[in-house]
Amino acid sequence: MLRALDTTEPLDRYLELRAEIERLQEELETLKPQITAALWDEPEQHTLYRGCEISLGERRYFDYSDAVTQLQEELRALKMLERANGTAKQRKHISFPVVKVLPNAA
Repeated sequence: MLRALDTTEPLDRYLELRAEIERLQEELETLKPQITAALWDEPEQHTLYRGCEISLGERRYFDYSDAVTQLQEELRALKMLERANGTAKQRKHISFPVVKVLPNAA
């Protein structure tokens, strides 16, 4: 229980909503292949339905050369160094709850 809360109601509701969102995400994932296949059959890979435009999106993944991979690693190290020595300036900070289901609780 959180000391700043008078009841566990907000925590209970938060966990209920997270579980519902997860269930809905899983259901969406099961529908995606069927809808994606149907969109491929459309002349321009899109349709208008119930006030929405539904179109086929794509994401492409690339494997880069060793030279580019090395540069990315060097850049990552430089960024960490700048954060550590204060050269990098924090643009934004966001706090949010993180829920991890413990093995004994499952």
